[in-house]
Formats: sequence, structure tokens, C-alpha cells
Amino acid sequence: MTNEIKKLYKNVGLDNLWVERYDDSNGFEHENWYPSYNVMIKSMMEKNDWTLTEARNVAKKECHKELLPFTAEKQISLIIFLSYNYSRGLLINLRAMDKDIDIYDFELFGECLARLVNNLWQDLNEEEKQQIKEILK
Repeated sequence: MTNEIKKLYKNVGLDNLWVERYDDSNGFEHENWYPSYNVMIKSMMEKNDWTLTEARNVAKKECHKELLPFTAEKQISLIIFLSYNYSRGLLINLRAMDKDIDIYDFELFGECLARLVNNLWQDLNEEEKQQIKEILK
């Protein structure tokens, strides 16, 4: 992930998450996200009736820190959010963010969008910041 996207997740407080990935006995993949290592370990112990040592051993194999994916769906939701709240000049701002970046390049569009939200961050009220956090979850 790019620096602007990492910064965006940090701004909303979703930069220090732990993810647990595993396949169940039926072969289905599962993914659980936790706000901290300790919360993850506690949950693993409760769900599986494990000791602390067992949970830590499994965590070493199956868990790590990661950022939530910055999916196209999240990007569209952010664009909708911004269009309602900051509609004037949204596209102009995206184009002006960096003359060297072609915003029509899908991979770089997310970077531009994250940079725009980061630039607006200090002007957002707490409710707007919470809305953006919910979008990124």
C-alpha cells in the first residue's frame, strides 16, 4: 500500500490491526480482524477454549499486523461521502493533487483519493471523521 493510504488508515485509527486467517474443517477460509494483539489472543482463547500458550502458538503461525484492503467499494463510498460534503471542486482537487499522476490510472487513483482525504482531515468534524472510519472498516 502507498504512503497516503497508510496515512489515511492511521488518521482513522485503523493502522494497527491484527488479522487471523484460517481454513475451517470444511475448507472455508475465515478472516477475523482485531484492534490489538491482546484482544486477538483473548478472543482465540475464548472461541477455542485454548490456554494462553496455545493461542500464542497459533497466532505465530496464522496472524499478523495488516491494513484493511482499500477496495474499490471503499473508494466509491469515499467519493460519495466527499461529493455530498465537498462537492465543489472535488475532481479539480483530485487533478491538482499531483500533476505527474494520471488519476485515470486505477492503481494510482486510490493514492490520489487517499491524499485528498488526508488533506481534508484537519477540516473534518468528529462525525465526518467517524463516517470515514466506518467506510474504511
